[in-house]
Amino acid sequence: MRLDRVCYAAEPDGLLATARRLGSAIGVQPVEGGVQPRLGSRTMVLPLAGSHCVEIVEALEHPATLRMPFGQAVRARTRSGGGWLTWVVTVDDAVLVERCPGRTVTAVHRRGADGGLACWRQLGAAGSASGGPDTAGSATAGPDVDPQLPFLTSPGHGVGPRELRVCGSARLSVLRISGSPHRVTSSLGEPGDRLLEDVEVEWVAPSGTPGLLEVCFETPAGPVVR
Repeated sequence: MRLDRVCYAAEPDGLLATARRLGSAIGVQPVEGGVQPRLGSRTMVLPLAGSHCVEIVEALEHPATLRMPFGQAVRARTRSGGGWLTWVVTVDDAVLVERCPGRTVTAVHRRGADGGLACWRQLGAAGSASGGPDTAGSATAGPDVDPQLPFLTSPGHGVGPRELRVCGSARLSVLRISGSPHRVTSSLGEPGDRLLEDVEVEWVAPSGTPGLLEVCFETPAGPVVR
């Protein structure tokens, strides 16, 4: 199983300022992502080596966003200072359905600044985000909604999260997650000793609030932890 990206909620001074600040810290130039209407958010991307990226997200200023659990989660995280929301792994469609029986897989699209449209399928966008609201009754809610679990995404077509990026100079090396290794590995059906084939996962604060706590990067200027 491969990591696709990590998601970071914009800080109170906004999407662009947050993207520039994070980009400066790891030596990467932010790239315009686009608007994700079904998630109630807009994005900017920090491309990384290994086809990974940091996706910075900001809730759309639109009344409909208040009805979108992911947009609500992003807004709440921004109001509390911003920070890491979740991590995303790539699977194929068959795995997405097999591992999530009885739950709805959301079709997501993103409209870029140049008008280009990207489409992909995703599970978890409604409520897995750290600090997100209760999602009972939402389209993708279920008994296993849990902020320590990643989103699952299946590639679609167009310039999506993975295709958007070019290879950056910084590399994502470690995810530090608060929570239960057994809970996550049993949900994903992957061995605990090597959950991701391309990034190390460290489990910290097992009794703390579950979710993605820190991300470690290797940059030309040395290691950076955010």
